Amino acid sequence: MCIWHIDGFKPGISQLNYFEMKKVIAVLLPGKHNQNTGAFTQALKALIKNGHYVDLITNEENASLFGPMDDADTHIIGAKTSALGIINLFNYINTQMQLFGMILKIAKAGTPVYISSIHPFTAAIAGKIKNANVIYHLEDAAVPMGLKQRFMNKIANRTASQVIFTSLGLKQYLALTVKKQTVVYPALPAEAAKAKHTFTPGHGTKDFTVSMITPAQPNKGIKEFLSLAAAMPHIKFELNITGDASNIKNYITNKAITANLAIMNRQDNMNEFYERASVVVNLSMNKARFEACDTNILQAMHYGKPVIVPSNGGTKEFINTKKHGVTINSNHLDAITDTINILHKNAGLYNSMSAACKQQAALFNPEHFEKQIVTLFKGRPQSIYNTLDQLFGSTFFNANFDQFGNRVAA
Repeated sequence: MCIWHIDGFKPGISQLNYFEMKKVIAVLLPGKHNQNTGAFTQALKALIKNGHYVDLITNEENASLFGPMDDADTHIIGAKTSALGIINLFNYINTQMQLFGMILKIAKAGTPVYISSIHPFTAAIAGKIKNANVIYHLEDAAVPMGLKQRFMNKIANRTASQVIFTSLGLKQYLALTVKKQTVVYPALPAEAAKAKHTFTPGHGTKDFTVSMITPAQPNKGIKEFLSLAAAMPHIKFELNITGDASNIKNYITNKAITANLAIMNRQDNMNEFYERASVVVNLSMNKARFEACDTNILQAMHYGKPVIVPSNGGTKEFINTKKHGVTINSNHLDAITDTINILHKNAGLYNSMSAACKQQAALFNPEHFEKQIVTLFKGRPQSIYNTLDQLFGSTFFNANFDQFGNRVAA
């Protein structure tokens, strides 16, 4: 990560090569409830790998996104949040003003101004003023749309030359009028795709284990997961809390922790966690946000683990239901319990789904994602994929299983 700005040259890079590099001004300033920026980060690293130079405008939390070997110059703006709402409001206004001035200063006509969410709207306005190429990469949205979301959508419609969505559902929900809109699904993280692991179906001598990875936040299904564990003492459950776990006490009491439940904080090496899992679930309620595709689910499928995901939100687009898992909202705990029991008892069904999951996850590889992103930034036409059938063909979408019958509720 460089500590100088665009007026100078990087040591070790010739002047000719420096000017040949195509600069991208990247804005990574997620809103209070919009922390899904994994696909945006993947895209930036893909662009750097393919010869682009990145001017990253971000906050302190994301300042260490790139290492010293990356072609990126980081500019930190914004202030820390406060317990006082009025201070947060002034901080928000100040951040937007800083962002507006910085984009006006460094953007040029045709420069890509690449924005991680709908929230840094002044970057889009400044980019439009400088005749830059404003590109949004959107991963989630407020549900229902309030005044603030509708205002920012209007800014996007007036300023953006292109919008990249992480799911078709999100594209349809926002219904923006920008002429060029593209769905690019997130990929497996490169380190996960390269991870060596043994393909082990969830039957045999090992314990059948239901696992979930989630932050300790409201509406993420933690209480529902605990209820499942209490209702199914014959099955092991593992809850992996990501990020700051200090507020987990708001969701878990000692009385709620049953003998078959293990709770841990996310580890650097997740191989063992996915190896132990038999089924991986996402129980997010998605009441306040249209959520992005959960790449934790994609990683679970990479390990050959069937999944249970909400029937709303983007994650369901990773799977063909009853082939790689099922879509069930977390308020249907009886249906989820039935599904887990079926997968536990029916080894043939489980193993078929397990193999299909591994095949499906292989489609979402980092190389494919990288090619799509780099193609978009080269300005070439890009198809809008309305379904995964159009993107990958029907190879993995021909067969469904009917063993679940009517016991699975959407």
